[in-house]
Amino acid sequence: ILCNLIGLFGILSNIVNALVFYKQRFTEAITTSLFALSLSDLCQLVMMILVSNFHIPMLALRSHFTLFLNRLTYYYCGVLRICFSRISIWITVLITLERCVCILLPLKVRVMFTPKRVAVAIAVISTLTLITSTPVFASVRVVKATNPRTNVTFNTFVNTEWAESMKDVSVVTMLCTQVFSLCVILVCNILLLLGLKKRRKIWVPGERSLASRHTSNPITDVTSVRTSGTSVALRKCIYVFNPPPPPRHSRYKALSDVVWSFLYVLEALNTSMNIFVYYKMSTRYRDTLRRMLAKVK
Repeated sequence: ILCNLIGLFGILSNIVNALVFYKQRFTEAITTSLFALSLSDLCQLVMMILVSNFHIPMLALRSHFTLFLNRLTYYYCGVLRICFSRISIWITVLITLERCVCILLPLKVRVMFTPKRVAVAIAVISTLTLITSTPVFASVRVVKATNPRTNVTFNTFVNTEWAESMKDVSVVTMLCTQVFSLCVILVCNILLLLGLKKRRKIWVPGERSLASRHTSNPITDVTSVRTSGTSVALRKCIYVFNPPPPPRHSRYKALSDVVWSFLYVLEALNTSMNIFVYYKMSTRYRDTLRRMLAKVK
């Protein structure tokens, strides 16, 4: 219930975010990145709601069809949910790197991070993420089975001969990429904070900063540039691989269910709260949203 309520709000909020960034046009790299991040979070929430609904007891009745549909949704939507979470993490890495360059090399950021280059980078990230998940999809197949007691034929899943090795490779690959991406975000944020601290020291009260004397300074909206990207960079938490359900007779099943329930709720919150960050931190976002609401009225 919590996942569905938060997820529905997150879907609506990410649709609003995507529309706002689309209205702003893709003249800046940060707008392109935040638009892609909104779409990735939106897809992740849709997959999470589908997985969550099949944990409802009324939808998980113990019949052959519902068991097959349950596992089908749990498996494929669960893998896609993880794919979109990885895409979101790497988009966050791209945003963090751009914000870091924006502070350390303000005169070169628009040359290095153009909207076209950022769009190509996001497309490559998404493609590689989906390709690396292909072995997981191919590790199971659907076969016909018969219950000898009732003589009923039904569909079920069976693991292929390379299923375990493929799953191990996928888990290791995902773990390494996640740890590396989080390390990059941490390093970039440290450099970003050091750069802001250094710039604060050279600030002369009552006068403009030294950097603002250059006419080609690309920073036009300090509030939007500094805070929106940094907040998004800090908002992403580590995502862990969603393992298959534990054995029914395991004594840790209840603890596992409770832990994963909290993780699903935290994941839903993590991908749904961006609208508050954008509205609070970015004046450009607020202005665009208000103009859109005025047109609706």
